[in-house]
Formats: sequence, structure tokens, C-alpha cells
Amino acid sequence: MGRSLIEVVAYSLSFSPQFVAECAGSSPWSRSFYRRVSIPKKNKPNERRIIYLPSPEIKLMQHFLVERYISKLPVHGSATAYRRGSSVVKNAKAHTGNSHFLLMDIESFFDSIQRGRVKRMLLNNGVFVNPADAEMLISLCTYDGHFVQGCVSSPSVANAYLYEFDNKMDMLARGLPNGVYTRYSDDIVLSSSERIPGQIAAEVAAALAEFGLRINHKKTHFISNRQRIHITGIRLKDNKKLGLNTLFKKELKNDVYQFWKKCSLSGADLKDKNRLYGKLAYLKMADPSYYNTIITKYRFGCRTLLDFLHCLVLENDHLMLPPDKRFTDCSSNRIE
Repeated sequence: MGRSLIEVVAYSLSFSPQFVAECAGSSPWSRSFYRRVSIPKKNKPNERRIIYLPSPEIKLMQHFLVERYISKLPVHGSATAYRRGSSVVKNAKAHTGNSHFLLMDIESFFDSIQRGRVKRMLLNNGVFVNPADAEMLISLCTYDGHFVQGCVSSPSVANAYLYEFDNKMDMLARGLPNGVYTRYSDDIVLSSSERIPGQIAAEVAAALAEFGLRINHKKTHFISNRQRIHITGIRLKDNKKLGLNTLFKKELKNDVYQFWKKCSLSGADLKDKNRLYGKLAYLKMADPSYYNTIITKYRFGCRTLLDFLHCLVLENDHLMLPPDKRFTDCSSNRIE
């Protein structure tokens, strides 16, 4: 007889079986392995999003379970989040050839995933033979019995959980003229070259209800004006190209200026640099043309933006140019 999942996890990660079992329990002590964090929602700063951050030990176990077991579950090709090579850009790009869109949102996505269905999914797909092992995996991947934001395993479980739903929606989209369906996490998009019938939204909601999930009807929109189309934050332009909205571009320009200002006063730190790098990487992925404009337009003295960022070093907890690369060899030290 093979080893139980507890024994496999314990042996593979050098934990004791007792410790693994206690981490999978439902006692207050088990819940202490998670830290509850409240952060403002991106576009609604007055609303809060609750995230449960697992301890390094739990996180290590969840990474192991994803790689060893959960990754064996099928994921539909229309699911464009939480997969290698996928992104918000790839999700939006699938719809560039169309002019009519149905945008929908799944309410409380991770929290609403049903344990019983996940267990059947693990057993039916041959990931486990012993139901106790399937239960143990679920316990190690949930907080207080729920799949939550913050667990590294929740995205992979969620994608597999909706495999059959995604397949059904893909077939539904194929019935529309040039129909396309994608799902980026909890964001559902159907598009067509012609008007999408109103009953399609009801069909999506009914199919989702079979999985114990609900549509957030406040975020359901039928849109046909391409000037206003934003899919997972990416703008679809009239020329079938992708871009970012004006607000993001204005904020990025301001960030560049504020970063230069902080550096001039020796007040910038590594977090400021990484934040700017992150925004530039996102811009490069979503709008390469505008990215090239930004990095060539803005200069720090005689240096380009990227050259300036590359040269910065940490000195006394602040970012500065090394002595041999400071502005003394340039005619100007102002941002242009």
C-alpha cells in the first residue's frame, strides 16, 4: 500500500507527519498559520479586499501540491490567467477582431468554490485514488474550510474547477458570428462581430450556477462602441491594436517625474525603483509603441530613462548614481 498524502508531503519537504496534519486541521492553532490583510481595491479605494497570507511553511506545501498534483488537472484553453505564457494582454488580444462584447464578473470567486466538487474533480481525474488524500489536499489549500485569495494554490484550483464551464462557454461562443470566449480569473468576456443576444447573459449565469457560483450583475455590460472597450484593463483600439488608458499614461509620466525628483534629493529607495520598473514592464507588454516613446522621450541629463535606472545603486538606504556616473559629466541634470 502506498504512502498517504501526509507522509508524501512530510517526507518531500522535511516536515514531520504530525506537523503536516496539524497544518491541515481546523483548530485556532491551524488558522494562526495565516495572516489576514485588508487592502484597498484598485479602482475603489474606499472598498477593501481581504487577503489571507499563508506562512512560509504552508506556502511551501501549497507550491508542492500544485506542482505534484493540482497541475495534473485539465485547464481549458480559454482560461487566460494563472498560466505560463498567459496575460491580460493575451486575454484582450483574442477579441481584437470583434466589435460587440459581453463583459461579466464572477462574484466572490475563490470563496465560492465548493469543496465537494473539488474532491470529486481530484478523484475523477485520477489524481488520487484514496478520498482521504483528496480531502487532505483540500484542507492544506484552504483557510477555515474556504479557498481564499492569498493561497498560492487557489488560482490553479479555480482554473481547473471551471474546466467544464469554460468548455460550455466556448461552445456557446462558437454559435455567435466570429464568436470568442475567454475567462481571465473571474472576468468573463464573450465577443462577436455582430450584436450579442440578451439571453446569452442569462445562459452564462445559469451555467455558472451549476458550479455554485454567481454573476455580479452590477458588472454585466453589453458594449459595442470600440472607443470604450477595456478588457482586463487593456484598451481595444479601432485599428485592432491594444493599448492602455490615458489615466495610466498620465500616472506613469508623473511617477517618472516624482522618481527623478526623489533621486535629486537622495530620497528614492529600492521600492520606488521596483515600482517604476514594474509599471514600465507592464507598459512594454501592453503597448510596446508607447513604451518606446516613454523610454526615449524622458532623459535624466544625458542619460535615457532605462540607463538612469540601471546605473542607480543603493547607498545608505537611498538610490544614487555611482560617483563615476553622476551628472557632473553632463551638460544638464534636469529631466527633459
